[in-house]
Amino acid sequence: MAPRWLVALLEAVVAADRVDDVVGDLEELHRRRHARWGGLLAWLLTVAEGSTAVLVHGARGAARALAGRGGFSRVELRLALRLLARQPVMTATSVIALGLGIGLVAGGFSVFRQGIFGELPFADADRWVNIESYAADTGSRTPIDPDRLLTFATEVSQFAYLGEARSESVNIALGGVDGGVEAVEAARVSPGIFGHLPWRPVLGRLLVADDARSGAAPVALIRRSLHERRFGGDSEVIGRTLEITGVDHVIVGVLPDEAGFPDQNELWLPHPEVGTATAGQSPAGSRFIAILGEQAEVEAAGARLQQLSDQRVGADPSLVPLRFRVRPLAHILVTPQIYLGIATFLSILVAVLMVIAANVGNLVMARTSQRSGELAVRTALGASRARIVGQLFAESLVMAALAAVLGLAAAGAVLEFYDGLLDELPFWVDLHVAPDTAAAVVLLALLATVVATVAPALKATRSAPGDALRGTRGASARIGRLGGVMIGAEVALSVALLGSALLFAEGFRRYVDPAFDLPDDRVLTARFGLDPSPSTLPTAAIPDDSLPALMTRLAASLEARPEVRAVGFAGDLPRTSPWPEPVEVEGGPTPADAPHTPVATIGPGLLEVLEQTPTSGRDFHPDDLAAGALPVALVTEAFAAARFGSSEVVGRRLRVLPESGDPDPATHPWRTVVGVVPDVMEVAGATGTGGVYLPHRALRSTWMAVRVDRDPAALAPVLRREVYTLDPALRLTQVVRLGEVGAENRAALAALSSGLSAIGAITLLLSLAGIYAIVSLSVTRRTREIGIRVALGEARGAVLSSILRRSGVILALGAVVGAGVGLAFTRMRLFVFAVPEAQWWLFPALVAGTAVAGLLACWIPARRALAIQPVDALRYDGG
Repeated sequence: MAPRWLVALLEAVVAADRVDDVVGDLEELHRRRHARWGGLLAWLLTVAEGSTAVLVHGARGAARALAGRGGFSRVELRLALRLLARQPVMTATSVIALGLGIGLVAGGFSVFRQGIFGELPFADADRWVNIESYAADTGSRTPIDPDRLLTFATEVSQFAYLGEARSESVNIALGGVDGGVEAVEAARVSPGIFGHLPWRPVLGRLLVADDARSGAAPVALIRRSLHERRFGGDSEVIGRTLEITGVDHVIVGVLPDEAGFPDQNELWLPHPEVGTATAGQSPAGSRFIAILGEQAEVEAAGARLQQLSDQRVGADPSLVPLRFRVRPLAHILVTPQIYLGIATFLSILVAVLMVIAANVGNLVMARTSQRSGELAVRTALGASRARIVGQLFAESLVMAALAAVLGLAAAGAVLEFYDGLLDELPFWVDLHVAPDTAAAVVLLALLATVVATVAPALKATRSAPGDALRGTRGASARIGRLGGVMIGAEVALSVALLGSALLFAEGFRRYVDPAFDLPDDRVLTARFGLDPSPSTLPTAAIPDDSLPALMTRLAASLEARPEVRAVGFAGDLPRTSPWPEPVEVEGGPTPADAPHTPVATIGPGLLEVLEQTPTSGRDFHPDDLAAGALPVALVTEAFAAARFGSSEVVGRRLRVLPESGDPDPATHPWRTVVGVVPDVMEVAGATGTGGVYLPHRALRSTWMAVRVDRDPAALAPVLRREVYTLDPALRLTQVVRLGEVGAENRAALAALSSGLSAIGAITLLLSLAGIYAIVSLSVTRRTREIGIRVALGEARGAVLSSILRRSGVILALGAVVGAGVGLAFTRMRLFVFAVPEAQWWLFPALVAGTAVAGLLACWIPARRALAIQPVDALRYDGG
């Protein structure tokens, strides 16, 4: 059942006539989640949804209470704006900080909800499910054999339809290679699926079952964008032919641009229906998609699949035992690791918002205490305590509203940017701030603001008017225990974020701008490979060893062109971030202690393309790729110095180790170093140990790089024609200049790095502003005390020390904790490139800088109070 405390909260805030329905729905959802994902994931999701319900119904209750009070008049709201404008620095700081928190949480929840738990954009979307199969013994993804699929299609009563879909990149040409060759995202789809999709052709018809039967004429369905781009929007396109992987296909229909099933596809080809005689073995990458009956449940469908599969395995022991997972199609990105990671990230974002709101509360407390005289006058003139608290609450609401507008606008702009940048998102993911998400986040921010501001308002209005007017304060302005904890937490957070952001930004800088020069504007790169399932292609099956032969023929053809200077192939290019692996050097640390080093694969000729030459030894030769050749390796200058302690390493040996277990000599042999080369492929910011290059043996996919003496873009259509002429089934993608390789990653990393830096800087400034406001008010209110202590002969230094002591402790503890957290975070290898190891001075410098800045924020008001003559201080009334 749902957590008792959550049910109790709902019973407290939900209207009596609706509480049973709300709690009952939550209990039912929790039961289903527990059965589907287990206790922990179900608990986390139920708590998130229940907390949102508490906020929504609590806000409705607050609105009803305000309506009973009469709400806020326009006069009160105008007065709130004027009072906020009288303190622009404090107001701007609070609005920007709170807006940052709102934007972070709104953006994070939007990505979580739409990207992980999205919804298909058509009716009956909850009936679409994805079927995944895994080997029972190893847990690895395993395709379903045709006989078992036939059984599922005919005997699973929960399925109204069972189909298959697979996305792939294919080459198309209009009027042969002279018409231009282009790689587009296509999908091979069981035609019956289209009858359940909401999109209807703007021209022609949909695919039908007869299109997939054996011997049928090849046909294709295209999207409007491809229709406009390749056919000029011709209304007579139906019946025209389009060459796809070397075979003419007749265009039978055009779908609107919003169509994109199962991914962002522009072309659809018929695939035999599941269970038919022509279906055959499904290739890797196929998705089995079922549409449930109207009364069917996902759990029952999964149980029936498992039952039928186990029966088949019992009757035929030669079959591989499988385990099945059936889940909503829009939830295919969900894994326990991703879910827990995002839940943790969102928890951090909410914690950031809470810390920011608490510190805003400290600022409000300082501002409210400064107005105690004004509030006392209003009380003496007959204003009720409720009216005064309401006015202060109105100021907080105005400030929160301004912050909400700022935060939601920023979150919407960032999400729109990434939605346009990330082309590989599923078709149902539309990154934006949904209205209900915005409402929930704004309610959360309002709740935090109310909690942070109403308490200071009640505290400030507690003292008697006569005491306030005489200068006797009923409330201390010193940093309380909770306020101190919140300020310390914010200092820790800002130091951790700033330190991490600085290292992240440095790694990003090296990633984008390597220390070595590369001919970025004179090299054209492309990734190409063989289709993963040749049996589905119109060409003959392609043996695994054919790609190297095709590479050799392609290189010879390109090198014959006058503008081409060099051609090379590789498994990794600069800025593609090869993953660090454990590398053992002969005579070095044991395998258990071998440091991780970036390992890249390059072919003969790539270094020449990049205009790099070995500093000692030689480059790879074609003979190094021959069967039975001596295992060899190249190392970078940094690796030679760090691991061998010398640049004279030719002839030394090393080996790349597996992540676990003992190395197999057949797959992880000792390799002889044949050359030392520049660091052109090292993961940016790696541990300083350089990198290792192994000979690249392309089987199904490879990178190609071509250096020319003119604009590389002019070679792109030539390259497509050459590749298509060699074999129409060769898929050519990511045809860009060398400097544009990994551009999407770099843009995302730039935004993330800037965001981390901004968050760290703003939270640090806000925490310092909060300390300054509290200490300034505290010192102002203690001016008389300070004057008496100085008049009685106490040294000014001792007085200053007593004022700064507690603030200094809060700053020091927060900064030290933040440094430790930041250092631990930067050592986690979670990024597409490695984060540099922190210099020994970085976090101590951040701690010292934060402490100095914080103490300066405390020292300024303290020094100002000490500058007052004792006789003036004794006359000071604290107003």
